[in-house]
Parts: sequence; C-alpha cells; structure tokens
Amino acid sequence: MVTTIGREIIRAKLPDKYKHYCDAPLTKGAVESLCTEMAKDDPDRYIDVLQDLNNIGEAVVSTYGRDTALSLDDLRPGKQVRAYNQQIKAIIKAILNNDSLTEEQKEQRIREIGYKYADKIQNVVFKDSDDRKTSLAMQIASGSRGNKAQLMQMMFGNWLMKDALDRDIPYLMADGYSDGASPMGNWMSASSARRGRYLQQFATGQAGYLGKQVTNVTHDTNISMEDCGTTDTGVPFPADSTKNVGAVLLRPFHKHPAGSIVTDEMVAEAEDGEEMILRSPITCKAKHGICAKCNGLSENGRFPAIGEYVPLNAARTYVEKITQAGISSKHGASRTGKMEASKQADPDGEGQPTGFRSVERMFIAQENFPGGALLSQTDGMVTGIRKAPQGGHYITVGTQTLYAPADREPIVKIGDKVEAGDTLTDGVPNPDEVTDLRGLGRGRKYFVSKLDDLLRKNGWGVDRRNLEAFAKGMINKVRISDENGYGNYLPGDVVNYDDIASTWQPHEDAIRTTPDKAVNKYLEAPVLYYNIGTRITPSVAKELDKYQFKDVLVSDHEPPFKSEFMRPAESLQNDKHWLPRFNGERLQDSLFDAARRNLSDPYDSPSFVDKIITAPYKQ
Repeated sequence: MVTTIGREIIRAKLPDKYKHYCDAPLTKGAVESLCTEMAKDDPDRYIDVLQDLNNIGEAVVSTYGRDTALSLDDLRPGKQVRAYNQQIKAIIKAILNNDSLTEEQKEQRIREIGYKYADKIQNVVFKDSDDRKTSLAMQIASGSRGNKAQLMQMMFGNWLMKDALDRDIPYLMADGYSDGASPMGNWMSASSARRGRYLQQFATGQAGYLGKQVTNVTHDTNISMEDCGTTDTGVPFPADSTKNVGAVLLRPFHKHPAGSIVTDEMVAEAEDGEEMILRSPITCKAKHGICAKCNGLSENGRFPAIGEYVPLNAARTYVEKITQAGISSKHGASRTGKMEASKQADPDGEGQPTGFRSVERMFIAQENFPGGALLSQTDGMVTGIRKAPQGGHYITVGTQTLYAPADREPIVKIGDKVEAGDTLTDGVPNPDEVTDLRGLGRGRKYFVSKLDDLLRKNGWGVDRRNLEAFAKGMINKVRISDENGYGNYLPGDVVNYDDIASTWQPHEDAIRTTPDKAVNKYLEAPVLYYNIGTRITPSVAKELDKYQFKDVLVSDHEPPFKSEFMRPAESLQNDKHWLPRFNGERLQDSLFDAARRNLSDPYDSPSFVDKIITAPYKQ
C-alpha cells in the first residue's frame, strides 16, 4: 500500500476503528466523513482526537512553513494543456476570420464557445496537473485551498470574463498567467478583476449581514422540553431517504411502531414511492421552542438536552457556507460559463439567480422576487391565457386576471382548477406569498423543502432537520386580523403563533368530521403539517385522507389572525419582549413601539440576548 509520512502520523493518533481512513488520501471530504463518524459513534474521544490533529497541524506549520515552496514544474502548463490551448485558439481564430459573419454574430459565437468549453478546460487543466502530481493539484484535490477555476487562470487563461455591468466580454483570454498574458489579455482581465474585487467586498458584507440576521431569528428557540406529546402533527417524507435517520416516527412504518427512531435499516426496508410520517420541529406543539423528540437525534446519536440552542447551531451550519459563497464571488468571472450553463438548464425556468443570490432571496422574500413564479390568488378555474402586447401573458382565474412577465412560462391550461397559492407559471414561489395564501404550516414546509433544494444545488447541502429546526423559529408570526382583536392583542399586532396555539380554545360549535366533509371550513386544531386556522380545500382534504387522518376538528369561523412571513431583519423588531430588540435594527422605532405596547421582559427568558445582557448582573 502506498502511503505518506503525513498519513502515518495521523493514523497513529486515530483510534483503531478509524485508522482505515488513512489508507487513502485524506481529502477534505474524507476528513469530514471521519469527523462526522467519530462525533456520532465516539463523542467522548472526539474532542481529544481533534485536539491531537490540531497540534499536528500547528507543529507542521511552525516547523516547515518557511521551507515550503512551489517548484517551477508546478507552475508550468503540461503538454496536454498546451495542445488543448492550441486547439481552442484555432477555433477562436476561425470564427474571427470568417468573413460571412457580422461583428455581432462573431461576438455571439465567441460567447457560445466560452460557455461550451469552460468546464472542459478546467477539467483538462486539472487532469494535466493531477497526472503530474503537482502541489497545486494536490491542494485542490484535498479541498484545503484553491479550485479548478483558479488553476485554469494560471495555466490556460482567464477565459470568459464579465464587465462592470455584468455583461459577457466578447474576448476569450487563452493566455495563462504562468506563461505571461498578452497586452490584450491583461487589459481585459484587469477590467474583470476590478469587477470581481468590488463584488467580493460587496458580497462579503451582504453575506455577513444576512448571516447575522439569520442567527438572530433563532434567539429564543431552544429545546424546551423532552416530549410535547404530539400524536397528530408531522411531515411525510420519502421513506428511502437517509435524511430520515435519527427522526422519530409519528405513525407506524412496517413493523415499527409510532415513536420509533428511524435507523438505516428501516430506510433500507422502504420500497419505491413509500413515505414515512415523521415528527418534525416545524410541527412541534411545544409552547416555546422545540421538544427533543420532535427534533430527533443529534449528530452524537443522542437527543439534545433541554436548553440547547439547536436552531442556532443549525443556522450556523449553512450560514457559514452561504457567507463563504459570498466571499468566493471574487472568482465568479472564471466560473461564469458554468453558472450560465446551469442557469439555462434550471428546472425552475429562466432568469433564476445563482449561488448566494439564489439562497438570499428565500430569506428576504421581497415583493419583486427574483425568478419568482406567478401564484393564483384565489380558488377557481383557469378561464383565459393570452399573450400580453408588452411581452408575457395574462392568465385569468375565475374573474381575476394576473400578469405573468415575459421570462415566465404558463404551466396551466384553460379549464384547469386551481387553488389559492397554486403556481400558474414556472419559477420559484415567493415564500412570503406561499405563507400568506396557504398558511403558516405549508409555508414552513415549502421553505424547508426549497431551501434544502437550493443549498444542495449549490453544493452547500446540510442536514434537513437542521433546516426544519431553523424554520420553526423563523416562520412563527401571525398578524391579528380580527377587527375586535384577539384576547389581549389589538388588531394589527404581530404575535408568535406558538403563543396563540398553546392557549387556543376551539369554538363551541366546532365539530369533528371527515376531511371530505370539512371542505371550506377552518381547522380548530393542528393536524399533519397544517396549522390552526387553515382553510380546508379539496387538495388539503385529499392530502389528509391520503395519510389516514380520518377526522379533523373544524368550524365555520375564520381565524382571528393571518399568517405572516417575517423577514429576518424584522424579527427582533417585533419580538414580544423588549430586551431582545436591542440586538435588532431600527432601535428607536422598535423600543418606542415596545414602550407604547407596555412590553415587559422576564429577564430569564430563553432568548440568548437576555442571557448575554443580564449575565453580568447575576454574578
């Protein structure tokens, strides 16, 4: 077996069970797998081993750091790269010398070549360096530093670049920096580099700002009890998904009773198309925060302890990746081809933002939602679809006509029956609109599903249950809509849904009936992932019947509140206590509002803001 001194040093520090990881190169992925397995199976030794590995790293850096250098062979393009470079230059030259093409056609062909060959060039350059076992290739393969796009810039050229207005520059730089760029290449790349530098600074600030907002949302959401006792709220998921491992069954699955912890063996039993209904943080009935059973097992194979800030830690798992993506935007020019190609093939339709922007919109959820789908605002039948003179389409549902912009394509046809919140065009539904039209429960479920999809699409995949824990804290607001108010709340007050749900008393004329007979009535008790106040539509009734919920508690009374998607920046401004508002924004308005409402603060609330502020006074 071929090995290295470094791998053997690390092998000596690992418990016997994990020494096999050193039989192959310790790439970033291998180290992540090692740490994850150790944290789950051997948490007591995990800390000690990590400290040992950290000590090795510090010793190597301090002892050999100044002696480490790249050889000239590491920086020189190999024969494969030089040959491929000449082929590409010949293709470019043939386009430029084709007198049958106009200047505009030539520029378009150049752009097409740029998109077509971007990934191929990166792979050729990396393979060449990897075959020659260069230090740069080993760094990239290990995941410790650098990427294929940077290696391409050095060995082949900056390739397809963007100008300050985010337009493709119709010049393909095929001169690598290691050989010396041409004057034209230097000029073009300098323009693109200025844009990249600006985007780096801008995106770093935006990513950091979003990260702060997202973590603030979780300030008072922790593990508050061992078991909320729910027997009728949960979320169905594909049974063959390994993401289910560690969750708790709401309903029996095969021979496994409700309350069982999902294992790898249970997932392996699943047949195609089967589903498990699992307890979930987004359907937990705890008055504050989340119960340990609905959260499921942590990475260490145990239920989290009471008081643990699982949603905060969950938010950090993907905030770090999103923030790093914002910082990495400085390399966006050389990745343009890949990004544009993926955008063109996006199943959500044209005009979808990529990378950091694709995820950021899910939190900000502005009215002009980038790449957003058109949603029906009411129940009814699609009675008309016609092209608009300015581009796009007019789509009529019942008597209401909506405009779909030119970059959206209708996915319904005349005669289709739709419900409020159904998508009428391609695109990504705005979570704010979904929550408003379909309720808090379905808003949470959609947010988790789509955010999980976008994170994984960008290579930032995280545990789905981490997203569920975060969504419970973020999407938890309702606005009092009854003109007479509700309880001690006034019309227009923004309230935590959990506070209302925990004290909710069904109307005296509420009845239990089958879902099909409950259509157009309103839920008086949560069921599956539907919240109190959800209007039972035909699709909701069908869903409840599908999952064997045979009776539901409903009434004819509309709820006294409307579900509200509260953006992270607004969350602390509307907190029910005044002290956490100090960690938010617009402090003057926020604190004046707290005084006007006569808000109090228990000082020992679950909020980590309270704990930080009051800690010095408790000593």
